[in-house]
Amino acid sequence: MAAPSKRPEIIALSQDLRGIPQCEEYERMIFGMIHNEPEPNPKARSNPNTPKLLDARHRCRRLARAYNGFDTTTIPSSQIFEARLALLR
Repeated sequence: MAAPSKRPEIIALSQDLRGIPQCEEYERMIFGMIHNEPEPNPKARSNPNTPKLLDARHRCRRLARAYNGFDTTTIPSSQIFEARLALLR
């Protein structure tokens, strides 16, 4: 469900993350406001397919696949935690 407005404390948290596009479209996206907020001018509506957002989604999918896709035949289970932590960092 879309938030009725942005929350500055959440935006402040996102500013400390690496690789996050700091733009109006991203802020609206994290609150579900891209498609759910009525716009006075339809041409001013945020575009979820801006290059910054497309790149960020692609990077997130790639990292999620790497995080979840460790091959246990090549990495011992005792080392998976450290490998995942390295990805998160």
